[in-house]
Parts: sequence; C-alpha cells; structure tokens
Amino acid sequence: GIGGLALARALQTLDTGVEEVAVFDRRSELKPGVGGGIQINGGAAVLARLGLGEQMKASALPVRRILSRKSGGFELLDIDVESLVSAEPALVAPDGTPQAFSIMRDALQRILADSLPV
Repeated sequence: GIGGLALARALQTLDTGVEEVAVFDRRSELKPGVGGGIQINGGAAVLARLGLGEQMKASALPVRRILSRKSGGFELLDIDVESLVSAEPALVAPDGTPQAFSIMRDALQRILADSLPV
C-alpha cells in the first residue's frame, strides 16, 4: 500500500544506512481505478522532501479550502487550508506553493512505485 511504498522510498532516499529494501503486498501489481481520492497536507511536504514534489504537482489538485454543508445548505465546516498550510514554512515548497493536495489513491501508489528501483 501507500505506507509501505512511502517507507521504501524514504529508506532509499534518506541517509538511513539501509542498502536494500523489499516491498511486500497482497497484490502483485497495481490496479488503476482502485480506491478513491485522498487529501494529503503534511504528507505532501514529506513526499516533496523525498524528491516526489514535481510528480505530486503534476498528478494532484491543490487543496485551497474545505467547505462542508448539510443538504439544506447549512454550513458545517469551512477551512481555509491554503492559509493554514502557508503559515507553516515546512509545508511550503521553495517556489512558494503550499503543499496540500488531493490525489487519487492509485495515482499516488503509481508515483511511489515508479520511484523505486525494480
């Protein structure tokens, strides 16, 4: 899954002393269209530090705001994600882009899997 692939990327990218990494999963291959969309805030900054920031920007949509309403229109939640993320320097890319994205689960898995050696 995403966690195992991200850990494998981190172990290979960061100075961990780990020389070889193997990823085990129930499925032998990634299947497109499996799973829904997920929102990544702080995790997007971590993925950028692992060298995957450009792939995230190319495959994901920026999250600027979360707005939730009841069916009658009553507002339950309104969060200015862009402002909150921008206020934390560690979550802002060098080009000034806030690191908050929405991405399809299979697209994130593909980015992570493609970043690992075969």
